[in-house]
Amino acid sequence: MNYIITYTIYVLIISVLMGLTTWKLFKKMGYNPLLSFIPFYNYIIVLKETNHSKWWAILSYLPIVGPIMMSVFHIFLMIYHLVQIELEI
Repeated sequence: MNYIITYTIYVLIISVLMGLTTWKLFKKMGYNPLLSFIPFYNYIIVLKETNHSKWWAILSYLPIVGPIMMSVFHIFLMIYHLVQIELEI
């Protein structure tokens, strides 16, 4: 039971960090920046924009696989953001 509470707190902390780091990106993509703080839904938006399957969002909340998938999400966001910057130049 203690593991479930610890993991829930971990997911909430990661979701808040994801919201903070993607605030401007959501604004540039045309979404309300507050959506970046909603767990699970923010991953769905990122996956939609980066043209990946929605089931990846489910993987991000599984133990062991979750931290890896969250790192993958951030890598895709960085790549997406860099491509957007290059298109503006």
